Amino acid sequence: MVVIRGTRKLLARMQCDTVSDPPPSTTTLGDWYAHILFTKPQVVLCVSEHGRLPIVMPAREIRTVAARLPLAAARVLVALGIGRDVLEHELTAMRQVVFAKTASRSMLSTINDFAIATRWALADHPEMTFEDVSLELAETPVEPMNYDHPAAVVRRLFSTAGR
Repeated sequence: MVVIRGTRKLLARMQCDTVSDPPPSTTTLGDWYAHILFTKPQVVLCVSEHGRLPIVMPAREIRTVAARLPLAAARVLVALGIGRDVLEHELTAMRQVVFAKTASRSMLSTINDFAIATRWALADHPEMTFEDVSLELAETPVEPMNYDHPAAVVRRLFSTAGR
């Protein structure tokens, strides 16, 4: 089970029910924080709590974010070299989704940093795919993780997840 914690703007757009006190996510990457960016094209930026892994995906069909997040995350995780066995476990756990409001200022700060970088990437490099943008962001140092890169943190998380 995974908790997607949306910002007010995203949850209002999705018109989905939220749980006030959700159970903890059973995924390696933990809860996902999600925000809508009014760029051209509009995108949803999702960031995992445990690894700060950013996933950028189109905002069209906004109500399908829960169904599309595992697929988008899988493409990025495969590109990062995550093994099939632990990846399958993560994707299976992400099939059951609960929506909740954001609960971490630190995560919102990371989302804001990634949002700025996403806007620049989309404006300066319109040829980039959403997966390319996600992978570029994953190489960005993140302050709450002692300036480690999400890509490196995620690789470490998954290297211990299979044991």
